[in-house]
Amino acid sequence: MQTIMPRAGRELKHLPRVPDPDIRERYALRTSDGRDFLGVNSSDAHIERVSDSENAWQFHTHERAVEAAIAINEVFEEAVDVVRLH
Repeated sequence: MQTIMPRAGRELKHLPRVPDPDIRERYALRTSDGRDFLGVNSSDAHIERVSDSENAWQFHTHERAVEAAIAINEVFEEAVDVVRLH
């Protein structure tokens, strides 16, 4: 897994909590190359690339996923896609 670090002087705020498995609608962030998802490392809370959507950073609403994607783009200067998980 590759840890993604923010550019100097920038940071993400308001990271979402672990998703509730009972909520049916879920979204995740996928890298622009389509190979990986973004996840949150459980030991240090850094954002990292993960290959499995089950380990991805998951959102309950499309709106929140889009907000996170915009923040990632601003902080890391890396475009990500919002995808709906089935």
